Amino acid sequence: MKIEKSNLLHLATLLLVMIILSSADTTLTFGNNFSEKTDHHSVPELFIHTNKNHYFAKESIWFKGYLINPKTNMPDSSLYNVYGELWSLDQKKIANIHCLGENGSYSGNFYLPDNIPDGNYILIFFTDHFKGVNNKGLFSKYIYISNPSFANVISNQERRFNRDFNKDLTELHKLALIQVMPEGRSMATGIETKFGVVMMDRTGKGIETSGTIKDQNGSLISNFNTNKDGRAVFSYTPKSDNNTFLVETDTHGKQTVIPDILHPTQASLNAKITGSDEISVDIKIPKEVNNSQEFILTAENKNGEFYRKSFAVEDGLTTKIQITEIETGLIKISLLTIDNQKIAERLKFISKDDQAVFDIRARAFRQSDTDGIIIELQSLDQKGNPISGNFSVSVNTHNSQDRLHENNVFTEVFLSNHIDEIIPEVSQYFDYESDNANENLDLLLMTSIVSDQNWNLANFTSDLMVKPGITLSGNLFDPVTNQRLQNFDLTMKVFSPEEPVFKTRTDEQGAFHVEELMIFDSTLVEITAQQIAGRISPSISLQQQTPSFEEFVDNDIFKPNPFTIPQSIIKRGSNWKRPSRIASGPMGASPYGSPDQTIIPDPNINYNNIIEILRDKAVGLDISPSGQISLRGPTSIGNSNIPLFIIDGVESQGAFFGVNAKDVERIEIFKGASAVAFGARGANGALVAYTKRREIETETIDPNIFTVKGFHVPKVFDEISLLNDIVDDQHPKTITVYWDDNPQQDQNGIISFKFPQIKGEGRYRIVIQGFTKNGETAYGEFIIGQ
Repeated sequence: MKIEKSNLLHLATLLLVMIILSSADTTLTFGNNFSEKTDHHSVPELFIHTNKNHYFAKESIWFKGYLINPKTNMPDSSLYNVYGELWSLDQKKIANIHCLGENGSYSGNFYLPDNIPDGNYILIFFTDHFKGVNNKGLFSKYIYISNPSFANVISNQERRFNRDFNKDLTELHKLALIQVMPEGRSMATGIETKFGVVMMDRTGKGIETSGTIKDQNGSLISNFNTNKDGRAVFSYTPKSDNNTFLVETDTHGKQTVIPDILHPTQASLNAKITGSDEISVDIKIPKEVNNSQEFILTAENKNGEFYRKSFAVEDGLTTKIQITEIETGLIKISLLTIDNQKIAERLKFISKDDQAVFDIRARAFRQSDTDGIIIELQSLDQKGNPISGNFSVSVNTHNSQDRLHENNVFTEVFLSNHIDEIIPEVSQYFDYESDNANENLDLLLMTSIVSDQNWNLANFTSDLMVKPGITLSGNLFDPVTNQRLQNFDLTMKVFSPEEPVFKTRTDEQGAFHVEELMIFDSTLVEITAQQIAGRISPSISLQQQTPSFEEFVDNDIFKPNPFTIPQSIIKRGSNWKRPSRIASGPMGASPYGSPDQTIIPDPNINYNNIIEILRDKAVGLDISPSGQISLRGPTSIGNSNIPLFIIDGVESQGAFFGVNAKDVERIEIFKGASAVAFGARGANGALVAYTKRREIETETIDPNIFTVKGFHVPKVFDEISLLNDIVDDQHPKTITVYWDDNPQQDQNGIISFKFPQIKGEGRYRIVIQGFTKNGETAYGEFIIGQ
């Protein structure tokens, strides 16, 4: 597949930026990164695959994301900033991360703290290109999070939210909405036409039922049975231009409906796939209509129009569209008047059978201390030849007997991104193991429409060439007058193995910007500024600029999803108690091992400083009247007994004692054998403090030294045993036993891995998906075990 020159230029420019950033001394000036050049690079489509859809507190949401060129479906190899956010439905942002998208993918994980409430949440991912324009460049996914222990700490406000939410949801489920629409969204008197029936409740969820269709005179037209998505089809010959139908169902009584016609016309459009390389379009016009009238037939996909033919209508007309050069995906066929007024349109899905397939082999293994399963997955093209690509693999315990229908990379790329309505379990229409999968898919498309505005996704381009990286902005002040300092030189050193140094200068407002930083996790930076009159150090304030989804769009997007799971309302029992917060917060359990003591400050006591907290709570700690601290026990060589001080992962005695007592979440004390994680630095023990503010992007540690939150680095998957003691009545207990966001293939295209068997679990669901190097989608779902 050809690569456009503009894409090559873009990639070359980004590689040049990377080379410059790797140098030891890089000069950056304010505003030089947003040039006035216009790149017109297409905004990539985003897709994420999570390891599952239902989570418990103390788990992690593991995800693998893909950046897809919307014109070619090829992975976009450019570098991108990708921002991920987790929101609750009551418009609270729970967590956010910043990923580096490269080679067409990105990955990471959100940790769910032990005090996260039960409820429905939405994952949102976007790049710097996203500006809230029709959700282009945005991916969202709804998930459900359970927390059995949260029943004892539910607040009155949250209880009211749940109660009102469930009450409204129940009422909306009782109200039915029925639509009847002709194929092509038009019909002609006296000509037989297929009609689609869509029956759903007021939340948009389909209603599975049976019933009858009658004409306005009460004569039976057809019986129907809707599928679980609330869709059915029947045939009818309209007897007039104003047809109404009486729909009578077994579940929701009677309802009179008028066909949903895009534009009333004296024409009928029927489209069907007649082979692997053509579509037959049948256009019929009643004899009473003037046959000299001219029409235009067009066909387009998301890359634009590829077929246009004008013709004069005779007494019925059939034309065929050759599609040999068309790729897999949606095609929209439109019937226009000679002056380009649309009077009918129809969606069809073309499958060229070019997606990759997987072959699975599984065998058990037994070791002295554990049993497990070895899996081999081979990726193949349609001819059975091995192919390579960029995939993710997840393995979950599986309690149901059937395969699960979940939107996947195939459905997102080819259908979900383009149909302008909410449809649950779109993947069921691509389940070709079903006997009537093609009929269901065609029914879905007959009763759906793609808006012209959303169809042109591939034509949406960025206004500016956005370059990836972390951006730091700040201001320089005179500490005496508090006035901003203009045109002052600054030097910033990053504490990383390469220790790059960046130079910049403040502008006329005393502001400075350092852009395109390639730093990861939490990293220290040191900023040195030009002194005032050669003797006074300026004051520096620093902000890390990370776009947030809430800056781009209205919060109306966080209205409850109509397919959300109703939330439980649980009252406090007579013996309730507040759960411990020892392991709360994004860091969870201590990264340094098991402390000898964990101190949680009493919120009812107003401590003046952290020393007062230690005096009140610490055991085995000596605090002198001057505030000098030492841990009881053996002294080190030189008779020094001062411990190591760490705050939010940074070693700093000054910052430890300077923290506001109200900001302290917990303090961990390590001494003796428990301090081994700190090595020689912890010979006298260690005091580790965590603040409630540690999620703030930038936090001053020492004068001119800052902690910067860089690109997110995924943790190693190690959560197999987290949920063995959790039982949830509303949802099946599903444990992720294996996750790999970048499995390696051998020369035969085989991915090999093994996972331990979970006690009491005999069935496992394996999902692999991604993109091949040639841009074909790849998806496989397997159920193994008994």
